[in-house]
Amino acid sequence: RHWVLVPAFAGSNPAGPAKHENDMGKSVDYSLIVIVCLVLFLVIIVIMILIFQRISYRYVLKNREQLFKANKKYCTSGKKHGNAILKKYPTYSEYIKNLHINKTIRCSRSVVSNSATDPIKYVLKYSNISNDINDIERLEFIACFLRDYEKFIAEMENIGDIIRQKLPAFHRKFINEELLPYIVCDLDQEKINSIKIPRLRFLYISPAGRSKQEHSIEIGKNTATILIGEISKSINKKGHSRAQRSIMTNDLREAIKKRDNYTCCICGNSVYDEPNLLLEVDHIIPISKGGKTEASNLQTLCWRCNRAKGDKA
Repeated sequence: RHWVLVPAFAGSNPAGPAKHENDMGKSVDYSLIVIVCLVLFLVIIVIMILIFQRISYRYVLKNREQLFKANKKYCTSGKKHGNAILKKYPTYSEYIKNLHINKTIRCSRSVVSNSATDPIKYVLKYSNISNDINDIERLEFIACFLRDYEKFIAEMENIGDIIRQKLPAFHRKFINEELLPYIVCDLDQEKINSIKIPRLRFLYISPAGRSKQEHSIEIGKNTATILIGEISKSINKKGHSRAQRSIMTNDLREAIKKRDNYTCCICGNSVYDEPNLLLEVDHIIPISKGGKTEASNLQTLCWRCNRAKGDKA
């Protein structure tokens, strides 16, 4: 017997591989057709939704007066508040610009990190806010404006829900809920939506530009209120210091020295022991810490003890 080796693909159907490749090509074609059909279907759905939304928008626009009258109490209030917000907006923008609280500050990495741990300090340091009553008034205006704006947005959402319930079912389904109250109340939604809370942004970028770190401080109503408190403290402190120092007259100094028998209250040295000794009148509780210029808070010290006390402080 002679054995003959026959290739494994040899057989009665030599065209098998070609047919297999043809079947694969057909399955790929079918998959592509299915994907294209799904995409077209989704596009058609999106277009139809946009058309329906446009129809609902035109319906609301056409019947705006009737919808306003049907919800007069709510719509009148919303329109009044919206126009008040738009009227105050230029002043709000001007104050933000004057105080420099809506800008980006290029700084070191450490400044970025510190601004995150002590935001109030770094806002006061890197903005144009000063210890001035005018800046307090500006910050108060900003805080009140943002508080009113927040209430107005919530009010408009409520008005939109009320109006929407009275629309026909079709328009109720496809109307833009956010836009609806602004159309009926005849308010400029685009301008109102452009109102933003100011942010002071600290940005570090390495010299090569490979490393970047940033931190933003939002100057919202709460932050503005805290800033007002800090400035008020500083102003009160300065006013207290100025007032207390003005009370310290030469006659008062001489009266305190006489009361203490021209003797240092710390070391006990006196003009009787040292005729040329320089005596000074000192605040026991410093003015900077709330001390007052009154006899109970004043003492006589020699110049050495007074300087030593100042160094310790």
